[in-house]
Amino acid sequence: MGQSSRLRTLQYIPYLKDHGVRTETASLFDDSYLAALNAGKARNPVTILHAYLNRLRLAPVLRRYDIIWLEKELFPWIPFVFEKRLLNGAPPIVMDIDDADFHHYDLSGNPMIRILMSSKIAGLMNLSALVTAGNNYLASYARKSGARAVEELPTVVDLARYPITGRNSGAEGTVTIGWIGSPTTAPYLNTIAPALRDLAHENSVRLVLVGSGDMAIDGVKPEIYPWTEDSEVDMVSSFDIGIMPLAKTPWELGKCGYKIIQYMACSKPVVASAFGANLSIIKNGQEGFLADGIEDWRRALRQLIRDPGLRLRMGASGRRLVEQRYCTGITAPRLLNLFRNIHSSN
Repeated sequence: MGQSSRLRTLQYIPYLKDHGVRTETASLFDDSYLAALNAGKARNPVTILHAYLNRLRLAPVLRRYDIIWLEKELFPWIPFVFEKRLLNGAPPIVMDIDDADFHHYDLSGNPMIRILMSSKIAGLMNLSALVTAGNNYLASYARKSGARAVEELPTVVDLARYPITGRNSGAEGTVTIGWIGSPTTAPYLNTIAPALRDLAHENSVRLVLVGSGDMAIDGVKPEIYPWTEDSEVDMVSSFDIGIMPLAKTPWELGKCGYKIIQYMACSKPVVASAFGANLSIIKNGQEGFLADGIEDWRRALRQLIRDPGLRLRMGASGRRLVEQRYCTGITAPRLLNLFRNIHSSN
């Protein structure tokens, strides 16, 4: 199951069930397909065709539900007119979006994709009774697209999985800079390679990467570990500092800062690029530092490396912020009320 599905949908299902909401899920791709992608294997056209045909078979039964909870789109890379026809007469749609997927289309280098697909996501938003968006950039796009109702709903953690342990995070005298993600986001680390290289030479510093796959950073020897759902909290808890570098392109404006929230849930200070949703999550100098340029990254990381007390204070501040804003204890009741309001008005 992809991260979007796991965090934006599946982690809410037990809460919804406990409050009388029955759900059925229908993933487009299975776990083996996603595992192959993360392993760097090419997409299998036969597997994709099979997945699309299976989803097409769902169309006749959509009308038996009260609400359709749609993750982004029904059929990636298929024009809007086709999905609009399938959804004609369907129950109210709650469309969820946590990436700037519309930029796959409207900023494509292929002119035919731009012509055929640029307005697809906007069209689906316009059809929906509600769009739940992971950050303000996505919410703004939905409003400009004519969505009838838009709610900003951040991607959050279940704090039951993130207990405060107070565990020692590394060997004495060694500071661990950590990153968690996937092979598709690991290249962002190259944007701060000079800072990581300098600090590795100057200090007793480990760089730990979780889920990056094979990753080479010139002059730095990271320790690389696979990502698993069972181990991710323990891995992040082993960090002393969590990092989230980003490139500065329109695509990154759709990122929702989930790894920042994971770091803070584990009471770790954060250093993140001063861009996109990061700006709305972190107060610079409180939960961590926002860095704009290599010198900012060097300065922020060096300050945290040298000051254990600052790491502790910032980590505690981040944990409080997660408890107040970025956990399912806050967002699950909001989501339930949104569903109830849509159901009662139709």
